[in-house]
Amino acid sequence: MPDVKRLIAEVASRNGIRLDPDDPAFCLVTLNQLVLEEAGEKLAAELRKTTKEFEDAVRKVETRFGGILGNQLKETVTALRGHDLMARRPVNHHWRTLVIAIYVLSAVVIFAAGIAVGIEVQLKPLH
Repeated sequence: MPDVKRLIAEVASRNGIRLDPDDPAFCLVTLNQLVLEEAGEKLAAELRKTTKEFEDAVRKVETRFGGILGNQLKETVTALRGHDLMARRPVNHHWRTLVIAIYVLSAVVIFAAGIAVGIEVQLKPLH
């Protein structure tokens, strides 16, 4: 419940109107407060529901992405262990080392590019 004395003083100060604590205007204040509380509760419930749906969707994407990434990683490791998946023949050891070096270098370049973009976005003011 709002501080009635403070409200009476504020109305008198701003509008030059004197209210009493039992004035019908306070019924409207109470009614307004109840309506706002109900609307706030509905909004909070919708927000909780939407947040849960979003978290569930993220979990599904993570699970699917994890499965895809796991399969790709398994195929890559198998290929790098000395077998060409397409031809089913041993791969030259030097070629395997070169492929690993290219993967590592690519990962470092992508990571560095991500950091550079992040720094650029933080330094550049949004308009």
